[in-house]
Formats: sequence, C-alpha cells, structure tokens
Amino acid sequence: MTLNQTTRFASKLVPMDGNAAAAHVAYNMSEASFLYPITPSTPMGDQYDKWSCAGKKNIWDRVPIVRVLQSEAGAAGALHGAASVGTFTCTFTASQGLLLMIPNMLKTAGELWPTVFHVAARAVSTQALSIQGDHADVMCVKNTGFAMLCSSTIQEVMDLAAVSHMSTVDSEIPFVHFFEGFKLSHQIDSIEPITKEQMKQLMPFDKLNEIRRRALNPQHPIILGHSQGPDAYFQTVELANPYYDAIPKIVQNNFNKLAKLTGRQYKLFDYYGHPEATDVIVCMGAAAPVIKETIDFMAGDKVGLVIPHLFRPWSMEDFIRALPPTVKRISVLDRSKDPAAEAEPLFLDVAFTCKQLNHPAKVTGGRYGLASREFTPLHAKAVFDNMRKEKPIERFTVGITDDVTHLSLTPGKLPGFGPAKRSIQAIFWGLGGDGTIGANKAAIKAAIDVMGMHAQGNFSYSADKSNSLTRSYLRFDSKPITAQYTILEAQFVGCTLPAYVTKYPMADKLAPNGSFFLNCPWDTVELLEKNLPAKFRRQLAKKNARLFVCDATAVAEKCGMHGKISTIVQACFYQLSGLLGEDWLKVTDKWIEKEFSRLGEKVVNNNKLSAREGVKALKEIKIPASWAEAVDAPGAFKDHNFISFLEEKTHEKPKVVSDVIEPCVATAGAGLPVSAFQPCLGGVSPLGTCSWLKKGLSPRMPLWDEKKCIQCNMCGATCPHSVIRPYLLDQQEVKNIPKELKDLSLLDAKGADVKGFKYRIEVSPYDCVGCELCVNHCPAGALSMTEIRSEKGMKRATHHNDMFIWLNDKCKNHGDVIKNKFNIRGSQFQKPMIEFPGSCEGCSETMITKIITQLFGKRMVIANTSGCSSVWGGAFPRIPFITDENGRGPAWARSLFEDNAEFGYGQAVGMELRRCHLKDDVDDFLKDQKKCAKVSKELVDLLKKWSDKWLDGDKSLRLEQPILKAIKENMNDDLKRIVENNDLWVKPSNWILGGDGWAYDIGFGGLDHIMASGKNFNVLVFDNEVYSNTGGQQSKATNIGAVAQFAANGKDTPKKDLAWMMMNYGNCYVAQCAFGNQKEMNHFIKCLKEAEDFNGPSLIVCYCNCILHHIRGALGAGGKGGITAQRLAVDSGYWPLFSYDPRREKEGKNPIEMFSRTPDEKKLDEFLDMQVRYNQLKRQHPEEFTKMRSELHKQVVRRYQKYVNLARVFETK
Repeated sequence: MTLNQTTRFASKLVPMDGNAAAAHVAYNMSEASFLYPITPSTPMGDQYDKWSCAGKKNIWDRVPIVRVLQSEAGAAGALHGAASVGTFTCTFTASQGLLLMIPNMLKTAGELWPTVFHVAARAVSTQALSIQGDHADVMCVKNTGFAMLCSSTIQEVMDLAAVSHMSTVDSEIPFVHFFEGFKLSHQIDSIEPITKEQMKQLMPFDKLNEIRRRALNPQHPIILGHSQGPDAYFQTVELANPYYDAIPKIVQNNFNKLAKLTGRQYKLFDYYGHPEATDVIVCMGAAAPVIKETIDFMAGDKVGLVIPHLFRPWSMEDFIRALPPTVKRISVLDRSKDPAAEAEPLFLDVAFTCKQLNHPAKVTGGRYGLASREFTPLHAKAVFDNMRKEKPIERFTVGITDDVTHLSLTPGKLPGFGPAKRSIQAIFWGLGGDGTIGANKAAIKAAIDVMGMHAQGNFSYSADKSNSLTRSYLRFDSKPITAQYTILEAQFVGCTLPAYVTKYPMADKLAPNGSFFLNCPWDTVELLEKNLPAKFRRQLAKKNARLFVCDATAVAEKCGMHGKISTIVQACFYQLSGLLGEDWLKVTDKWIEKEFSRLGEKVVNNNKLSAREGVKALKEIKIPASWAEAVDAPGAFKDHNFISFLEEKTHEKPKVVSDVIEPCVATAGAGLPVSAFQPCLGGVSPLGTCSWLKKGLSPRMPLWDEKKCIQCNMCGATCPHSVIRPYLLDQQEVKNIPKELKDLSLLDAKGADVKGFKYRIEVSPYDCVGCELCVNHCPAGALSMTEIRSEKGMKRATHHNDMFIWLNDKCKNHGDVIKNKFNIRGSQFQKPMIEFPGSCEGCSETMITKIITQLFGKRMVIANTSGCSSVWGGAFPRIPFITDENGRGPAWARSLFEDNAEFGYGQAVGMELRRCHLKDDVDDFLKDQKKCAKVSKELVDLLKKWSDKWLDGDKSLRLEQPILKAIKENMNDDLKRIVENNDLWVKPSNWILGGDGWAYDIGFGGLDHIMASGKNFNVLVFDNEVYSNTGGQQSKATNIGAVAQFAANGKDTPKKDLAWMMMNYGNCYVAQCAFGNQKEMNHFIKCLKEAEDFNGPSLIVCYCNCILHHIRGALGAGGKGGITAQRLAVDSGYWPLFSYDPRREKEGKNPIEMFSRTPDEKKLDEFLDMQVRYNQLKRQHPEEFTKMRSELHKQVVRRYQKYVNLARVFETK
C-alpha cells in the first residue's frame, strides 16, 4: 500500500479546496467584499475575513475590507452601492442566497458595474432543501445580465476566478464565477497557485481607473437609477448590446494572457477527445473530468467532449468551432431541472445554436447529478451508448432509476474501468464532531506539502448535526488525480465507531489485501467473533485483508480527550500506510499545534500524547481462515427496536421505514428507484423515523439508583434527546411486566394525583449520546454513567433497552392524571412528541423543543426556519417528531431562511380563517332546530360545548374524539359541511421556531412586522449567539469581544437586544429564559404557558449552549461545564431572566417580572473565561481583549439596569 517515499514529486503543488482557490484570487484582486454566510460558500468569505483581520495586503498593496450584512439581499445591495462609487468588489454565495441577490444583480448589470460573484453552486429549495451541489441556483440568474464562467476542477476554480476579475473590468459587465458546491468547493486537490505578482500582471488597472471616473462622485455628478417610460426604456436597454457582444473576445484574450504566465491554456469551449469524433457530449462543471476519463477508456472510439467555460453570454460561433467537423450526434448534460420547460438551459442553448447555424448533428439531452448525485464513467458511457441508438431517449436522466416516467439510462459497460492501481486510496467512516474530517484534510495537505504528492480529498456529510455519519475519501498518487467520483476500492478503510459495523457496508469497498482499521474494545478473535457480523468477517477473510484494532475511545479518555479520537486514528493511519514516511509524528505535532492552539496548551499537549498512545495501542488481529465461512449465531445482532427475549414484536415496523428510510440511512438510498419515494411526493416525510435508528453512539449510559431518587423528573426535562424518561404504571401494567424484566425496580409514585401508581426512570441506551446533562442536573445524585462497551455492559444495555421498549409499547402514558403539567414534574409525565433527534450532544435546542411538545405537541403547528433546528428537526430520512395513539402530533414545515416569520404568520392566519368557517357552520347547525332534532342530544351538547370552548386548546382537544365519534354515529346530509373540516376541532398551537441568525438578522424585518400585527402566535428563538449551522459566523446576537467567523479579532459591537425591541410594541408577550437549574427550568415552563395562553404575539428568547462555544468541562454543549455556563450566564447578568405580560398591566400589576437578581460581575469573567469564543482573544490580541472585556462589563450592567428601570415605570404608586 505504500508509495516510494524516497521520491519527492511535483514541487509547485499546493493543497487547496475550491473555496480556498477562489478566495485566494478574490482577496488579491478586489478591494472589498460584502457578504452573508450560506453553505457551502461560507469558507470563501471566512478566509477573506481572516486575511483582512491579519492585515494581509492585496495587489494594490492595501488591506481589503469585509462587511457582513443581515442577508444576501443586503449584501448585494451594499455591493451594488460600493460598486457605484468605484470600489472593486466581490461576494461569495450559493443557492437561495444567490436568488435573494437577483434584484440587485439586475441593477448592477444594467448600470455596467464590474464585480464578481463567486458561487459554490448548490441545489435550491423546492420540494425539499438540499445543501448539496448542482447548477440549479446559477440557472436561476442566467437572465440577470451577468456574464457567467464555469470551472470544472480546483485548478480551474483558481484560474477562472482570475479571468473573471480581469474580464469584469475589461468588459464593464459583472461576472458570476461558479463551481459545484461540496464536489469542488470542499474537495481538496493538488494545484499550482497563481502568485500575487502574476495577478498584478493580469489586472487591468488602467481600465478600472477609467470606470472609476464615471462612478458617483459630487466632483463629477451623475443621476443614476432614474425611471424611464416607453419613450426611452427600450432603446436604453439595447445600448448595452455592444458590451455583451465584446465579452467572448475579452474572455478569450484573458485566457491567453493567463496561459502566457502559467502555461495553462483555456478556451471558451474546450474540446477533449478524438479529432474526428462523431459523438460528443456537452457538459460543464465537475462532471467534465469524469467524461474525459471515460473517453480515455474508450481509446480509439470516435467520441469527444465539449466543456463550456463561458456560459453567458453564449457564443454560438465559438461553440461550433469547438466541434470536430465530423460530429453527427451531440448529447447535452444539464446539472439542473426546469420542471415546466421542454428541456434544460444548456440543452436549449446547444439545440438553438445547431438549428440557427445549420449544424446537422442530432441533439439529445438529459439531467444528471442533482444535489451531488454520483456521476461515474459508467454513466457517461451510458450517455454515449444512448446517442448511438437508432431511437435514443431524447430527454433522459442518468444516475437514477426512473421507473415512473421511464427516462433513465442504464449504466454502461466500460472495459478496463476499475480501481486505480498505482495510488493509495483510503476511506474513513467517521462520526460528526469527532474530528475525523479535519484530521483527514491534514493528511491530504501533509502529503502534498511534505511529500510533494498529488492528493485529493472528498468528504461526505450527513444532514444531521455533530453526532452523524461522515465519510472521507482520500486519494494519494505520484501522478495527477483526475477522478471526480467516489472511490471504487480502497487499500485502507478506517471505522471510528464500533456500532457502524452492523449498520453500514463497511468492507464493501475494501480492496483485496487491503487493511481495515477499527476503533473498538475487542482485541481478541473471540471478542471480535461475538461482535462483528458474519458477512463482515467473510468479506475480510475472502479479501485476504489485514485487520487492525485500537481502542481509541479508551486512549482518548486516558489522555483527557473525551470522545475526540481523530488524532489517534490519523496516527494509526500514518503508521500503517507509511504515507509520510518516518517523519509522520513530527508532521502530526505541527498540525496539532496549528489546529488546536486556539483551544489552549493543555488541548495541544493532550492531542500529542494521544497520537503516541494510540499507536502503542494499535494491534493486528490475525484473521482465522474460518471467517471465510462465518455464520451468525442464532439470535445474534438482533434489531434493537424490538425486545430481545420476545419472538412476538410489540410494535410493527412501517413499510416506508423498511423500504425507504432504512436503505437511505444505510447509505443505500441512491439505489432506490423513483417509485420508492412516492410517499415523499411534494416534500412530505413520514414522522418518527428517528425512533428506528438506534445509533449506538455513546459508550456509556445513565444508570438510575432508585434508592436516591426524589422523583423530581429533572433528568427527563433536561435530556435533549428524550432518552431518559419517568414512567407511571397502574396496577395491571405492573402485573403485565415480563418475568425477564421483573428485576428492574419500581417505586411508589409520589403525589396525591398519582396515588396507586408505580414509578420508574428508564433509559434508551442505543439512543443516548452521552451528554451527561441528566447526571449533572440530578439534585439527589440518583444517576451515574456506566459503560456499555464490555460484554457485561452490552448485556446491561440490552436489558434496559428491553424495558424502555416495553414501557413505551405496553404501558399507557398517564400524563392525563397529572393535576398540573406546567412544571418540571408534571411536564415530564406527558409524552414527548420528539424523540432521538440528531442534534449535537447536550443541545439546548432539542431540550427546549421536547418540552414544548410535551405541553402542546398534540396540537402544534410549527414553522421552522433553516438552521440547526431544521437540520435535526426535518432532515430526511431522520425525522424526530412523533404522533400519539390517535395519530396526533406536531405538524412541522420549513419554508426558507429569511421568511420564517411570515411563513408562520400565514399558517396562523390561514388556520384561524378555516376554523372561523367551521365555527360559523357549527353555530348555523345549532340554530336550526330541525337539523338538531335529526341527531342525538349527545352530539348537540358536544357541539355546544365546543362552540363555547373552541378557542381553548386543551379543552377543544379533549372534545375532539367524542365529537368525531358522535358525528360518525349520527352522520347525515346536514352534517356534510361540518365534516369537511373534521380536522379543525382542536385549536392549534402555532409556533415559529428559529435561531438567532434568522431572528436577529436575515428574518428580523419579517419578525418585527408580524410581532406588530396583534395576531395570535408564538415565536421561540434559540439564541446561541452565532450562526452555528453554517460553521460559526457572527450574528447581531453575538456579543462584543466574542471571536467568530467574520469577527476573527473579536466582535466590536454589542449584542442586539431583541426582547427589549419587541416589548416596545406593548401588545406582545416577551420573555427570556435559561436552563442552569430547576428554578430556571420552571421559569421557562411558566413562560411557555403564559405565552401560549396570551391572545396575541409572544416571543420567548432562550439562551442556548453550543458546541462552537467550546465550553470548558462541557461534553458537546452539555455535561457539567454546559450546566455551569447556563447558570453563570444568569448569575453574572450576561443573560437576565424576565417576562413581560401586557395582561398584568391591565390587572393593575407590573407587566415586567424580573426573575434574575442583580448581576454578580465577578461571575461574568468566570463565565466568559470558560468559553474559547471569549478567552482566545486574550491570547491572540490582549490589548483588544482588555478593551472589549471592559465594554462588555458595562453593557451587561447597563442592560440589566435598563430592565429594572423599565419595571419601575410600571410600579403602582
């Protein structure tokens, strides 16, 4: 598996991903950037900002500036404004963000201002959101007047970025430079960078100065953006024609200039293939190298490829010139879908060109690669095969199996195509948040920087948050790497989580004689045979594989690196592969210092120690020959969704789970045909799919000590994943407990309302993520963590899992007997309507949402903005929301990022309107004595009760089932109008959920508007003071002195006070909440009740811990450190707790209730210093730290006093 390490390969290569390549050019060849973060383009702007904060100079020998706006629309507006005064600007965006820029793009182009938009092209939200790459977004802006250049490799991203900056100035037309998101934006490759000196030579400075002379300036004033009528508008539009006509020549000239400096020659339409080709594919973007490779495998066959670089304006003459004169058939591939058109944009351009210029070629076309769907040489071969058929499919899809409209092509056969033989290829199956991807990026960069190799890294991310599957695909070679598709066979496969071996096809892509590395506690053949499935063992044996094990989890614990095993795994990889030769440890140490220095010296030292200890713990297991015929023992590897000792299942697995959800979770969804997704038509997803996953992420679980338990239920309340729950059992349910579970203790339930019931705390071990919030919040010390990795531990986990399933399937939820559900104890006896969400460990957001669903979930309608909460709440195929026995549960929907307030407002207004219609129909029925006489008195009485209580949520819920039953028994024609709205009996609880990035920034305008409307809905903001979902960018919720992306030197402005602003309307319920102890938790529940009862707009802002805070002593965002941070946030005055209820003022009371005491400033520094986002500024910029820390102290005291003073205004005399 080892390359010859005595050879040093190419000397000029630099490791870069597409984002870094574009940022390198953009920073040097512009003066300013106005932007807003959006995946997957954010790293471009972040790198630009870091260089700016570091004082790095561009080709003008000046430091460019970065300004982050409240939305992409704002960024485009600011960019337009800066361009209009002669500033040479750029921006970075993708997907919906690009679409928000369209109005200003039209203006910028119409006014002939040069600028470049670098777009990591991505799917747009239609039936669902996808963060993956295709060309859907850029095709939406092809009519804006921007010229458009497309890159197909990382090298091209850098080169065409430079040409874009040159050409926009030369032509005076703005440019979009685009490349696929993730496929190119995040792929690391070996490239030759353009130097700063070369960029100076390329930049048309004189032309830029000429443009500046026509910019807005009172010294030479102009009127810009005036209105025009029919007498002038048409003619003025046509004046721009010569500018667009000149672009093809300008771009080609700039390609030529670049070639003179770098030796890399491009054309508007590059051709690759046989000089006398008869069959040609036209394709732009990352699929082009795949088709090139296909053509190489078809050597001698008369086939070719045309790669358009300049997409807009389209040059028909240059396209025809690029084609060999022998071409008879052309097939066009589009990476987007236009649902209402006859065909997609690139196809239409090619077809029109051939028609217009009388080219005889037959043109077919199809779609491929939507949302980063895999496209391999076999798919490219299918396209060639199709166009050669006597009756080809003229509008096709490739890469899927379309058994609905039958448009798909079957993958072709390509002799000679297979795994690359000369290279090292490695696949790592990792866990989001364990550092695997970061470490693998370091391996790529080290191979290029240290060894001079060619290397490539592709990374696959799950839509879940940190506790999710990741895959890293690494290629290392002595020659350039052209493959742009997933590795076919790997000489090295690494697995970082033992649970994966039973869930994923771990060894399918392991090459013969390859090495498999497994992080696990099983270090003997006997233990491995008990824990590795037979199929997996057979694969290893038949492939003559070498198996290496290391208990990296235990090593990490020993070295103080709880759960962070990436350094250990990487060290083992270097040791086994010989990739970096004998100096791998020195290289690793340098990477550790660079990567972790911001987290402090202790973290750096612990990582260095773990690398050394990990290699010591590495052990090879000699695979027995018997494994080739391995068979699982009876009952082995039973599904943890069912009770282990029962043959009869206590619940049935839905067909959609077996047929769709499980294959998608197991990374096999791409093999499903179109028809399999019929239940998902229109973006619908079945509820409760997370309940079937049983990830098995945590090596430990909480264990209940009933002797210490005081039955406060705090453990259930604080659990973010609904893993630990209190149960009430009646006498019959106690009798029904199987003998196998009788050893698990029950207590007499405390409280008059539960007299006669038994009580138990139980845990779902395979859904626990080990955040330890329950253990650390328990006031009685009745919980402790116990390991479940050993044989004894695994039996313990199975036993508790059996009990958890029994309690949920065979015991009724007795929440209805609780007198008061609006406190910790009462709320936790209610069924959580969200379970096992894929959020980060210790996530405050899921804990908050779980409690809301326990109180109102059976009648909730949720509008959820894009962000973390939409990822753990609505990322197919993992849906955590569930239903009750009547099929009731939260109805959840996400529209976009910026419009969530308006979306939720529309839901509330629309639902209210429909229920008003039902109310009218019921009242009309009750007024008609003849109609009433035809039905039972019971139904009439129920309808009267409902008419009286139709605006009472809980009472209307209790009336629903009796009404439905009575209507069914009395059904006649007079009831038909009422029955049409049979699903509207229950007053909905409308909730609008989202993070601070939405509420404080991009969605603030909409939020502000609906809060002033007076309508009845509830808004809850998860305020973690940073854009956590897109990687940690500052928002207006970020406080002064905090370090974040786009605030590398600390944010220099204070936090926006959203709650204060909304209180100014006087007709809104407003509260701030936190979760450091039981009092604060009960305050939160009290606020939820008050907000939901309030007949008008309500806003609850919750302080949320986040893994990006890097809290000392926290496990993710939880653990003891997470709880301490929550408590200190309140005690220090950083996060004051209060509620404002206009109803209290009408009652002659003070509408403001201050729950917090006077701030303890000493605790403020303790709170700030335990978080890396605040303490790293002290190490990096001590003077700025002192200044900002002092200002933050003032802000905290001032903010609290502001609320106290407002409360005094309302004090009665």
